[in-house]
Amino acid sequence: MKNAKVLTAIGSVALTLGFIGPAHAAQDCILEGTVKETVTRDGTKSVYIDFHSAKRYSANSNCRFRKRNFEVDSSVASDIIKVRPGATVEYRYSREHRGAEARWELLQVSL
Repeated sequence: MKNAKVLTAIGSVALTLGFIGPAHAAQDCILEGTVKETVTRDGTKSVYIDFHSAKRYSANSNCRFRKRNFEVDSSVASDIIKVRPGATVEYRYSREHRGAEARWELLQVSL
């Protein structure tokens, strides 16, 4: 996409993936959101995901959130630049413990 960039700060109703609980707790969630696009005055397109729901990946998963913006890693950025705005995406988000690097896995894209 010419003149396109991916925003790592996600939409205004996004979910913060910060931990609420013990330091050893793991996060393992499925996040669902809508791919959005904005165009700046200079014509640059910015693509982002407005995450609107989160659920546990499995019955034993810890998946608690506070609402705020958060950043995604470069693998998510490379995924969404290819997806048409308005599409719904589902990601698996997991982190072994507080302070550990998060892992993102694209599970589904629905148009």
